Amino acid sequence: MLTSTHPSYPTRLLLSSFLFFLTNSFSSYAWIQIHPTTTRRTSIIRTFSIDQIPDIIQQSFREPEGRAALLNDLAEASNVVILSTEPSTLVLRLGVVMRNVLGLTSDYLPHQSIRPDEVIFNIPIVGASLFLLGKSAVPIVQAQFVELDELDLTAYRLCFAPVGVTLLQFKSMKATGCFDWMECSPGTVLIDENENYRRSHRGHILRRSSETDNDWKYLYWQFDGTVIQSYRGNVFGVVERHGGMHIDNPGAQGLLGDTRFISNLEAEQRAQQWDSASVGDNSVSSIDPLQHPIATMTIGSNGAKMLRIDSYKLFDLMDHDERLESSIRQLLLKSLKLKIVNLLKAYHRDNNANGDENNTVEEGQMKIETKEKPRL
Repeated sequence: MLTSTHPSYPTRLLLSSFLFFLTNSFSSYAWIQIHPTTTRRTSIIRTFSIDQIPDIIQQSFREPEGRAALLNDLAEASNVVILSTEPSTLVLRLGVVMRNVLGLTSDYLPHQSIRPDEVIFNIPIVGASLFLLGKSAVPIVQAQFVELDELDLTAYRLCFAPVGVTLLQFKSMKATGCFDWMECSPGTVLIDENENYRRSHRGHILRRSSETDNDWKYLYWQFDGTVIQSYRGNVFGVVERHGGMHIDNPGAQGLLGDTRFISNLEAEQRAQQWDSASVGDNSVSSIDPLQHPIATMTIGSNGAKMLRIDSYKLFDLMDHDERLESSIRQLLLKSLKLKIVNLLKAYHRDNNANGDENNTVEEGQMKIETKEKPRL
């Protein structure tokens, strides 16, 4: 596939903004050095020459005022770039840190000191920015030391790449323990509808601290083997796989346990609402989001190999990567869409089967009626 060698629009805008403010800083300093008064403003073009640029640059970095002006302009440039583009979370947080550090440095250089009020106001902001930057940067750094095997690459190609997850993000998921592979023996219950019923009658909302180690935090992607889908003892689907299936294939099932994943996400948001709501606030509903029915997923007689995804660790990674969050939400929507389509197909097949039986009975009755009419 052909790819363009030209830089992207955000990159071009960043470079142009940087060059603009850099040139503006040097020009301002040159004006001060060459024209200390404003009486000869119109002669700047005649007196400013290319040969003076190296001297101007050296003087800019030699004088504290020049360095302070340059750093202040760079801080403003980073602010303009952040506001005028839509960078990733990592780049956005890096830009915020650079802007704050450059701003503080530009205030320090002229007098070799910073006012106490600036320290009190800016140091916590810089600390919080560095903390958030670390949250975004550490998984990226860990991903550089992760190797993907053939199974990982297959899962990435069939399930995650189609929804926009980059290879670096997928490596970050593995580096932080978001997923692993498991061999399931026949009869293993991956998802139990009865567990959903028990949880919905406990009278409280799920929190990670109380139930982090239970199976409810997992969702699955089937690589091979057989999975039996049932609800209240009635089997409505059997899924067989040999090497996985592309998420865009109409016959795919997507992720297993995606409704449970959404319930966990809803429960976490509901818990945050409870924490932030005041006493007596009726805006937060007391309805437990976990009471919605789910299907039971049981491993068939041939066993199965499953990709198991830890939703809580994935939540943490999504909190600091907006684009990954968008891709995972798209994956969930695809999974739900596929399940609805497959349920409609199964319902249509059952209706056709029942319709054929009814038509056979009706045709037999009509034949009997036509034979009896002459007797009347």
